[in-house]
Amino acid sequence: MTILNMDESMFSQVNFNTLQDLRNITAQVNALFTNLTKDQLALNTSDYWIDQVVMKVDLLDPAVFGKEKKQLRQQVNKAKQLCKMRNLLKSGNFENINTWIIGRKVVITNHNPLFKGKHALLPPASIYPSYVYQKVDESKLKSHTRYLFSGFASHAQDLQVVVSRYGKEVDETLQIPFETAFSTTSEATANCCQPVSNLGEPTTMISNPSSSQDTHYFQYTIDVGSLQSDYNVGIEVGFKIISRTGMARLSNIELREQRPLTAKEIRDIQRKEQIWRQQLNQEEGKVITTLQSIVKQLNRLYQNEDWNGSIKSYVMYQDVTNISLPDLPNQKHWFMSDREGPHAAVTRILKQAVNRAFQQVEDTNWIKNGSFTKGFDGWSITGDVNITVQYGRPMLEFNHWDAQVQKTIIVPSELDKEYILRVRTQGLGTITLQDDTNTYELAMNRESFQIKMLEHLSFSGPSITVSIQSENNAFVLDTIELIAETNTDLP
Repeated sequence: MTILNMDESMFSQVNFNTLQDLRNITAQVNALFTNLTKDQLALNTSDYWIDQVVMKVDLLDPAVFGKEKKQLRQQVNKAKQLCKMRNLLKSGNFENINTWIIGRKVVITNHNPLFKGKHALLPPASIYPSYVYQKVDESKLKSHTRYLFSGFASHAQDLQVVVSRYGKEVDETLQIPFETAFSTTSEATANCCQPVSNLGEPTTMISNPSSSQDTHYFQYTIDVGSLQSDYNVGIEVGFKIISRTGMARLSNIELREQRPLTAKEIRDIQRKEQIWRQQLNQEEGKVITTLQSIVKQLNRLYQNEDWNGSIKSYVMYQDVTNISLPDLPNQKHWFMSDREGPHAAVTRILKQAVNRAFQQVEDTNWIKNGSFTKGFDGWSITGDVNITVQYGRPMLEFNHWDAQVQKTIIVPSELDKEYILRVRTQGLGTITLQDDTNTYELAMNRESFQIKMLEHLSFSGPSITVSIQSENNAFVLDTIELIAETNTDLP
């Protein structure tokens, strides 16, 4: 579909200069309000219709109706200000884009005869998600109240409209044809766009947009039951292009209080709230149970259960790698796929705690790259040895009895310094540590994975040769550690 970039210069518009024009426009301005003092908007006055009326006022000939034009413009300005005050959404005309969360390719623009002010251009979702989104906080809402959500789209192809409180109460896909603007008249009609009815006019507002998918002006209702301030449920609104070829232009987005709920509507929303609360409690219960387990595991790693502090001295590689991070729900925002969901930050904190513990194990290990996360880095290889991945982590796989890996390390040569050697292997093999005067050997001989330790090792010189020798045709080394012994090396 080709969309033209319409400019106001394309339309030749004659100023209104007859008395009938003035009467028509004055009547429309007066109809925006409920009283002569013009301090309250009429119930059916929409933001879109206010913009339509001001475009008519602007076309009054100043040479003929200069005084009247100024007065009418001030009155319409007042109507717009009252409309903004009642609108629970901020910047419903996209005048301040910082109040919306928008897709990275969405453009806020103007110079279109179908809009008085700015509007959002949502491009095709061919590369990046294309959306605009805003949430109204719970603190702005009233209990047991019906709210009216409305807006205007000059055109829309594959435009999803979502309004959600307890779960997508409104979820529509709009297909609105691209049409050009009519010349503005002084009559009580909009300048768009071969309408089914007088779009946005207070007395003829369309009450069911979903039944007329080519209607440019749309509106929906959403009911609020009891306030849920502990969850800040609020009302979320969003527009999103759901195809690689769709696009839309829209503005005049408004969410406003309509009326209190009836007794029957209150009973209906209470039943809906009960179901919503049950589902929420069930989901929260699962998450809490999952988090309690992982938190206990992480607390066992750290001194004083401080995830930003030091790990306990006896913590080894397997204590960290055995921790399986939970697959928490809601990692992505429910509407914006390129934005984080509520549990993404929790998952990030858990990952950081695990990574921090693993790094501390690495830092205290005198045999660098003893977890083989850097492959063969620092090791000398003899024979058929490969890096294999088991249980999601790298391991050394010796494929023949003549295979060997070796490296030389430097440790402090303090007479009272003692060390612990810890290894985890599968199969038959021998681990040897040797300096100028001491040789320590650890034989591994199980077909299943096992952990073995040698304690109270001391060395006469700083240079130590670490050798890992296969003794048959299938030997796997998971990790090898040499750590300084302390008084708290046992859990």
